[in-house]
Amino acid sequence: FPRLFQTKCEDVATYLKNECLRNGLSGIIAGDKAVDSIEDIYARNKSVPKRVKDWLRIEPRAERAEGNLFWSEPILPLDGLPETEVQCLNDNKVVHRCLFKFK
Repeated sequence: FPRLFQTKCEDVATYLKNECLRNGLSGIIAGDKAVDSIEDIYARNKSVPKRVKDWLRIEPRAERAEGNLFWSEPILPLDGLPETEVQCLNDNKVVHRCLFKFK
């Protein structure tokens, strides 16, 4: 069964993705729903979270939550989304999502 991980925090998302891969899980490719550029998404939303700004000030070359393992759209059906994701969507806040499976 696939495992969905999602968070509002970009630094947590990249850490979690790397930990999952390091611990033997395999990422499920997002295909045409992949996040090509997280900066473009922040620009579209007209908001970069303070936490991201602070994180990038400390780690300017940090790995970003983008690429073929990060999903740009909700994975669950809209009527089954967690409350936090619904709130983020309503507030134009980014949710970082990855799907993994055991090898």
